[in-house]
Amino acid sequence: MSEGVAGNERARQRSAPGRDRQDEGHQFGGDSGTMPHQAPRRPSPNGSPGAGRPSSQRTPVRRPGPEPRYAGFWIRLAAYVIDSIVALGILIAVAAACALVQTAIEMLVLDGREIARSPGPGITRLLFALGWVTYNVLMTTGSWQATLGKRLCGIYVIQANGSRMSRGAAIGRHFARTLSEVIIFIGLIMAAFTKQKRGLHDMICDTRVVHGKL
Repeated sequence: MSEGVAGNERARQRSAPGRDRQDEGHQFGGDSGTMPHQAPRRPSPNGSPGAGRPSSQRTPVRRPGPEPRYAGFWIRLAAYVIDSIVALGILIAVAAACALVQTAIEMLVLDGREIARSPGPGITRLLFALGWVTYNVLMTTGSWQATLGKRLCGIYVIQANGSRMSRGAAIGRHFARTLSEVIIFIGLIMAAFTKQKRGLHDMICDTRVVHGKL
């Protein structure tokens, strides 16, 4: 009896290591004792870590807007003629004001005697130049971005990036246009042959004249 009990005990001891290894295999997902199977991660469609984010979190793509319609030579010439009439009106107004002031000085201060060296013409030219510059700068940098002539013709001035000119840029463009006029108006005529209808003063100041009203 004791021999049978001892034999059973030895049989259980021999089979115990095998059962322990089998139990360990079940703990790791299989009878072979291997690690449990893990499903592979799905790669992102474009290979980037953030591709799986919702569309609302993606950076929107900005598409360039349509190219503006540039104002040609003839419509700019029409605007130039209108502005020339405005300039003539400014000149007449300044000349009349200077004449009235000079007459008042002669009558009230000098008792009708003429001024030996009348500064009238010089002051008239100076005031006209200041008034003409002020007119162009304030109009092209204002809400219209155009002089009266350009406004009536439905065109206005922009910078290369489409923004409004600063006052410094408008002053520079005014004197650059004077240069275009001095060289027998060649700088103005260039607008008929350049790609973006730019005159010499537009090239110097990097501006464009386009159709539309603001």
